[in-house]
Amino acid sequence: MFIEARDLDALMAAMNESGRVPTLRLAHKLATKALRDEPELHYEWGVAMAQCREWGTRSAAGWFLSDHYRNHPDDVCRWLIDLGDDGNWSIREGAAFGFARLLNDNFDDVLPLFRRWRSHASVNVRRAVVIAVMPVVRDAKYGAARAPLCLDLLEPLLADREPYIRKNLGPFAIGTALLNHHPELTFAALNDWRDHYDDTCVRWNLAMAVSSSGGRRHHDRSIAFLQTLTDDPRPEVSRAVSSALRSLEKAKTVRKL
Repeated sequence: MFIEARDLDALMAAMNESGRVPTLRLAHKLATKALRDEPELHYEWGVAMAQCREWGTRSAAGWFLSDHYRNHPDDVCRWLIDLGDDGNWSIREGAAFGFARLLNDNFDDVLPLFRRWRSHASVNVRRAVVIAVMPVVRDAKYGAARAPLCLDLLEPLLADREPYIRKNLGPFAIGTALLNHHPELTFAALNDWRDHYDDTCVRWNLAMAVSSSGGRRHHDRSIAFLQTLTDDPRPEVSRAVSSALRSLEKAKTVRKL
């Protein structure tokens, strides 16, 4: 009703009252359908949401704005960076959806941008790059072709010691997304990275990747990979390897019950 009446204030009030992701996602879906012949109005709504001080509305702005990269590339990128570096976690999560849509819908055009953003001074923006990869590699049509480039995109972040990067990179972007959907390619990358980088943070990420759902789907192969890391005496690595081995064995036991 709000959308059909072009009542943005009422729509924003409803989003602020709810603040729930399903509500914001539905608002974007309905607005995109209703305004399919009015793309500039759709874009203006996204800008208005990004300018809003209320976190519920601002959390949805990334979804709206990411639809308009081709006509407003500089402004869309500027707004996504602003949203992605917000102090509010919910707004950053909404921006992460926008980053992911931007990468998935404009992959070849924006990949150079994401390569620059992975070195951004803000850990929040670097983390958005990590999260953006996940839906791209899951894409049924293009995921297989884009997965090698996504692994290359993530590689420099393996040594990033920020906890916000680490907990999203090895366990989720690599383990849950890439290892689940592209196991041969990802195991090859894990082996290459292990041999190339003598870095505790890199090896922590590798161990955490195979302790994830993707690693559990390939239990024996993951165990074999971890065995190649057991001779690393550094506490950070040995703890990660031990934790990953316990996680894999526990998952195997649960499956047998």
